[in-house]
Order: sequence, then structure tokens, then C-alpha cells
Amino acid sequence: MLSSKVYFLKDVEEMKLALYDIRARGKAVKETGIPDPSLGGATVNATESYTRMNGIGRAHERMIDFITHPYLVGMAEEVMGCAARINETNSIINKRTGSNTIGWHRGADVQVSTHYKKNLFHCNFVKTLINLTDFGPDDGGTVCVAGSHKLDIPYHQLKPFIDERPELVHQFIAPKGSVFLFAESLIHGTGIIRTDTERVLLINGFASRMMPYWDEPNSLTEESFLVTLPEHLRMLCAGFAHWTREQKYRNLMDTEESCDHALGSWRNREAKEFIPNQTEVDIV
Repeated sequence: MLSSKVYFLKDVEEMKLALYDIRARGKAVKETGIPDPSLGGATVNATESYTRMNGIGRAHERMIDFITHPYLVGMAEEVMGCAARINETNSIINKRTGSNTIGWHRGADVQVSTHYKKNLFHCNFVKTLINLTDFGPDDGGTVCVAGSHKLDIPYHQLKPFIDERPELVHQFIAPKGSVFLFAESLIHGTGIIRTDTERVLLINGFASRMMPYWDEPNSLTEESFLVTLPEHLRMLCAGFAHWTREQKYRNLMDTEESCDHALGSWRNREAKEFIPNQTEVDIV
């Protein structure tokens, strides 16, 4: 697991307002039955305490900029060891329901989705979770089982050990604008919400470029949309139907400068300089 804290403080409010706007338009579609082309194919399923928005890459004019941020893509490619394509764009907005159950799951099988290269662990499916509200200990930040991203053991077999050793469970506790990056072979789930704070999360999935889009709906591969993007973002959205990963491996002792993961400016990932507001990286 690679957990990274990257503070995009200046963008948090804009991202949060964009998600609230998508939620409002999606609710209007449900209530009126009138389609809203401005949602770009996104689906919104909302209850009083839980909203799930899928395929939101084209649901707001700035969303594509947020999900293709060069720092997010660069970190995902580092974990995968190859060029990335977007395979999931969604959001969860939720609040306390009274449930004390964690829905543990993983989206990538260890045996077929992970490998080692040059003594470093890689997974071909990676998530970035951006919290747009502060996540304290009781605010339901994502929880995960330490080390499970490397264990080819089903969750139901691990559960007795997890119950006996709660120190194996780690929770995403971080200020708004932080990012939780992890391999999808990691066993994880939504933490238990004990406060009255509404929890806002933007979720991006990245996979190697020959893998299919993970979630539905997917409007990012439509030609009418791709032609509006800079050329270097088209492959990131559309992927590639043939066997090509564009390997990006490094040695354990390589410096950042020697790695082919140069960060770029927004909408121009080939640029060589990008400095986020503040950065801390923890590798576990």
C-alpha cells in the first residue's frame, strides 16, 4: 500500500461545489424523469444519507481537470509500473446511518493483478480517494487491512485474525484536500461514521491502458469528447485495445529525478515542472 497526503487546498471548495452541483442535477433527473445532457451520461443515486455518483468525468466542466491531475496520474503510474488509463470516475457523499458494519472488499485479485519488478511491488489497478471534507477519527474515513494488498487470502479467512488484532486496521484520517492512494488488491471499506458531518469523497480509478473501463457509465471514450482534449490526455481517457503497458519501472534506489514520472501542469502532463501546494508522502 502506498498512502500519500497531497494537499490541494485551493481546489477543495471548487471540487466540492462541483459534486454538489452534479448531485442536484442528478436528483432533478430522478424527480422529473427529464434527461439532462449536461451530466455527460453520469448516474446519480441518492437517498437521505447516501449519494453515489458514477461516470462523472464529463458531468462538470472542471471534472476532467481534477481527475487527470498530473500528480494523481504520476502516483498511480508509479504503483502500476506502467502508463495509466482512467477506468473509474465516481463520488460518494454520505453521513451517519447508525450502521456499525464495514463492507470489506477488494477490486483486484492478488494472484493475477499484482507483481514484483526490480524488487518493487506493483498492481495494475489503483485508486485515488480525495477527501473534500476533513476526516477525523469519527468521520468515516476509508479503513484498510495493513499488508493485505500482498496477501492472496480471501477476506473471510482473514476476518478472524482482523477481529483479534484491531491494530491491523488502519483508517484514513486527514485534512480536506488530502489523497489516499492504494492498490485495489488492498482489503478496504468505508469507515464507520459517528459524527453529523457529511462526508464528501471524489474517487478516481486508474488501470494499465489495455484494461477496460471499470465502472458504468463511461462517456470518456466517445470520439466527440476525445477530440476536445489535448493529445496526451486522449490515451489516458480512452485506453488502448491492444497489449501495451508502456512500462515505467524503476529501481528501489533510483532518485526521483531519474524516474520517468515527471509531473506536469494541469492539462499538459508532458510539462516538466509542477509544484503542489504542500506534499508529504508515506510509503508502507
